Amino acid sequence: MNDEHTLLARIDERVGGIIERLDKQNGNVAKLQGQVNNHETRLAVDEDNIEDLRKRPSATRAIIVFGAIISFLLGLFTYVSARGQTVIDVNTLTFRDDIKTSTVEIAEQTFKVKAWDAEMSIGLSSELTPLSVTGRSVTTVNLKDRVLISAEECSHDIYAINDGALEWSIIYKEHPGKNVFTYPIETNGLEFWYQPHEVVPDSPEVIAAFMEQFGEYIPPYRPDSVKGSYAVYHATKYNNHIRADGTEENYGTGKAFHIYRPKAWDSKADTVWCEIKVDVKAGTLVLTVPQVFLDKAKYPVTIDPTFGYTGVGASNVTISNSYCAANVDDVQTYTASTGDNITNFHWYGKQYSASRNIDMAIYSMPGGTIDGGSRLAAAATIVVTATEEQWTVIDVDQDLVNAVKYAVVHGRPSGTIVGKYDAAGTDSRYTGYTLPDTWTEASTQTRRYSFYATYTEAGGDEVIPSRRRKLLIGEIR
Repeated sequence: MNDEHTLLARIDERVGGIIERLDKQNGNVAKLQGQVNNHETRLAVDEDNIEDLRKRPSATRAIIVFGAIISFLLGLFTYVSARGQTVIDVNTLTFRDDIKTSTVEIAEQTFKVKAWDAEMSIGLSSELTPLSVTGRSVTTVNLKDRVLISAEECSHDIYAINDGALEWSIIYKEHPGKNVFTYPIETNGLEFWYQPHEVVPDSPEVIAAFMEQFGEYIPPYRPDSVKGSYAVYHATKYNNHIRADGTEENYGTGKAFHIYRPKAWDSKADTVWCEIKVDVKAGTLVLTVPQVFLDKAKYPVTIDPTFGYTGVGASNVTISNSYCAANVDDVQTYTASTGDNITNFHWYGKQYSASRNIDMAIYSMPGGTIDGGSRLAAAATIVVTATEEQWTVIDVDQDLVNAVKYAVVHGRPSGTIVGKYDAAGTDSRYTGYTLPDTWTEASTQTRRYSFYATYTEAGGDEVIPSRRRKLLIGEIR
């Protein structure tokens, strides 16, 4: 009889642990406990049944206990499945916006972030494998829009948040005994651009033009969450393309996602900025939490890197009518074939204080450089009326010349306007008010602006939607 009580106690203890983990994630302890209690009332062997068991032959008792265990487990499975929650091996979160579909594949010891045909895989083995080897529990639970990978010392909580970003919360129940956490990564087809804490100001010529026009210089702005972060771009894809067979391939700015500067906080809600370092060659992602914070924290402590699905730059730049700029990295340029043309331009940003215009055009790149390149056609004027940041599109019909390499340019705003960029790649500057017939390069900086073009191949008029990315927050399948 003691064995039966021990077995039932172990089952009850295990269920209690599962319930506790589910409760922590859903934040609805009372409701969940009530539901589980109902199942336990119906499925568990109560005191009267136990007393009845004592009076039965041992063989009969064993059959009844075994049946009760099976019924209980089936009931628990029904309960969990009814809530869309099951113990899983692999899960997929899907994020979509107007350009690409990004997916996050999650398993017990790794999760993989994908955009287009590029991907980054982050291994959690440094945290979870030792727990498994020593026989301690590692449990993976699907909570509809999140996945909880839980072990004794730490948990990994991976879930979607309202703006379509992916949160990766690493939760330590007690002091981890270290402040540097290294995770193995593998990447394919991606470039990682570190966003410095210090924002590089514009050239002296641009600053002088600002001062002459406004009496003050408005420097670029980088939010604290972006300082020390990484902008992640596709290594070879940029712009939108409508192929000759009508297939539409949308890469936009080429930005896959953004790894924001992580934060840590404790149960008292004390917070601190952390450091993140991605070393593609070494194959590591390293998180560093200030040692003083960990020593003084009230546990549990959460370390919280965020992966934004965004396809636009994370820093702001105030653009005046003092200069024009071109994205000139090889990945951002386009070499035309016979019959190709440009069908629209896309520009991301907002007005500064009133409706503004900004011009866009493309220039040839003789010898692979835009310096000395010619403007293909008259500039297209985009009217920016939005007070909130968004994409503005203008349709054009500009035929390209076979075998000529082109770069996209913006400039000649009708007044001050706010655009977006990342510290990535190289931009070329022309100091002047209007887009010139011939580009004369005045300076360069490490900036990649959030604008691009749609190129249509000859015969590619009828579009077959394909390889598009639309936002769908927190879908798990």
